[in-house]
Amino acid sequence: MRRIIINITILFCILILSSFGIHKFTDTAQSNQIILAFITYNGFGNNLYIDNISIGERFMNDVAVTSINNIKKDTSFTPGLNSISIIPEVNVTNLGLANVPDSFRVTMTIASLGYSSIDSVPPLSTGQSITIYFDSLLIIPGSDLDIKVYSSLQNDTNRTNDTLEQFSLILPGVKRNVLIEEWTSSTSPSCSSHDPFLNSFIDSNLQTVVPIKYHLGIPPPGNDSMYLYNPLQSEERRNYYFVNSVPTTIMDGKTRISLPYYVDSVLTKSYNYRIETGTPLSINVTDIRLTGDTIQSTIDVNIMYTLPQGDYRLRVMAIERLISYSSPPGTTSDSMFYDVFRKAYPDSVGTLISNNAGSYQFVYKYLRDPVWVDSMIYTAAFIQNDNTKEIINSAKGKTIVLPARKLPQINYSFDYKPDIDFGISDIIKFYNPIILENSDSLSKEFNFELFEGPFPPPGFQVFNPDGNITFSDIKNVNGISFGGNKCVKMAFYDYNDIGQKDTMITRVFDSVSSTDTLRFDYSYAQYLSSYVDSLIVIISTDGGSTYTTIFEKAGKNLATSPATTISYAPSSANQWRTFYYPLSQVLPPTNIHGNIPDKFILSQNYPNPFNPSTTIKYVLHVPGKVSIKIYDITGKSVVALVNKKQEADSYEIEFNANSLSSGVYFYSLIVDGNFVDTKKMVFIK
Repeated sequence: MRRIIINITILFCILILSSFGIHKFTDTAQSNQIILAFITYNGFGNNLYIDNISIGERFMNDVAVTSINNIKKDTSFTPGLNSISIIPEVNVTNLGLANVPDSFRVTMTIASLGYSSIDSVPPLSTGQSITIYFDSLLIIPGSDLDIKVYSSLQNDTNRTNDTLEQFSLILPGVKRNVLIEEWTSSTSPSCSSHDPFLNSFIDSNLQTVVPIKYHLGIPPPGNDSMYLYNPLQSEERRNYYFVNSVPTTIMDGKTRISLPYYVDSVLTKSYNYRIETGTPLSINVTDIRLTGDTIQSTIDVNIMYTLPQGDYRLRVMAIERLISYSSPPGTTSDSMFYDVFRKAYPDSVGTLISNNAGSYQFVYKYLRDPVWVDSMIYTAAFIQNDNTKEIINSAKGKTIVLPARKLPQINYSFDYKPDIDFGISDIIKFYNPIILENSDSLSKEFNFELFEGPFPPPGFQVFNPDGNITFSDIKNVNGISFGGNKCVKMAFYDYNDIGQKDTMITRVFDSVSSTDTLRFDYSYAQYLSSYVDSLIVIISTDGGSTYTTIFEKAGKNLATSPATTISYAPSSANQWRTFYYPLSQVLPPTNIHGNIPDKFILSQNYPNPFNPSTTIKYVLHVPGKVSIKIYDITGKSVVALVNKKQEADSYEIEFNANSLSSGVYFYSLIVDGNFVDTKKMVFIK
């Protein structure tokens, strides 16, 4: 035990010397750039998650301020004219290889408001992320915030990511109503199982929700009477969102709600996020019954600020709050249906409106159909930007409160998967080269993107040819390499347009070398073997002119978790995998034998992780007594690879770990007892 303690002390001393950079040299003889493209092909299977892209050598001591969580960048709106009070939330991540043993301070300042607050961060394990909370901040609508958050960790050896700056403009807005659009069917058992919970949620929030239920002819033969009443416009709205299954629910045009609806957070989180966010326009609907069978709907729109460039449409629809049948009209036992779409006026395309600030009034007249129950009809109106599909605001002519309904007992055994329209093409397995544009570079030496801030991150691009589901960020799911609260999701589970290709392009990663290793985390589960999703990652070293495929997996080969028919989200570390790729595969060697730099260099072993052999390279710029040893995670020396005097030159040595157990090891280069450098490697049997 005493010997182990001594060895651990020696190893930690080596790591501390390295972390302070006393004799550590970084090879900058050759600097390169790379760009990554993550390409997915949709097979309507289950969800894929990507997180924690990193390239290069991690510093021993390195804490980064990685995101401001609850203050939106650029322009946002308050839900009213009153001042709002928020408690700023900031994520801090230990990117270093060493634990941070002591607490340290992080400061937030907003000079424009005279605001300053300090919070203490507790000790952090390597890779750990933590959310810290600053003093309450009172924001007066119209405030511009020049936010600066910085860490004060004293022995941080990488100062490039200690400070995060953000500009935010928060303008007075108005409260929004949340538009909930669902595609359902009286012939769908899945809808019959899920819809009661959606109906209950709508009833609980009816004052601030505008609900619309479009009925479809899914599954075949599609004899839903509410669909057959107006199939043309129902299909037009379905095609607008590329909906090919029921039930499908979309909130405010942007957020697809995952099944099952009986999980409270599924609907509540998305609703709360929208209702707490103000909007720059108000909309009011007034319905009047005219003489005879005509309804006149007057819609007043007040645009408080000029809206960003877009294609803004006012859409107006007649909705029947409740349709009751004496016997079930479909193949399920349901006989009561809520918030049923009847007709759109003047059509599904809607009315083009100006994006200029001002007050506008629109008047629509439509006939009451004799099959409608007059007391149950109301007009729903909403303004939607067709360029992004986001609903800016919505309203309804009246709120019809119905008696409370008893929810069915939850049957955990029913199939959560929607009923699918199988009139869609098979998956197409090919991809084309993409011409990339240069973008901003990250901090030097250790490049990373943890996806904790706004999405897409600065310099990233997302190509979404069909305008349907694509790469997006998701909260409360995070990869294993670094802590955090967000990652990137491709929602294959909800993505019905089989064969579609979506691409996420990274920024330019600068100052990389052949000794660096690329890493990213991913997680995926299959739905059924006949629904095959795929992920391809390609890399460019010449600005996008040519590419090399470094990762290509699909279906069960991509899976990191057992197959499931429930919408997949990883819930434990063992459901993630980390992909490692040595850049020596695509970049020229940094050091050429005989071309000796003026410093000692210990390169990252390659490959890493390895099984069972790996190569360690090092450079001596002057002769010296050289020692290279391998240590296990406890600090015990397990192998001495070199222990002799060597001339100035470039060297490489192969290390075979067959006799060792899988795990994390360290290797150290010591020259003349003065120069010390240590690196980590991973052995996986």
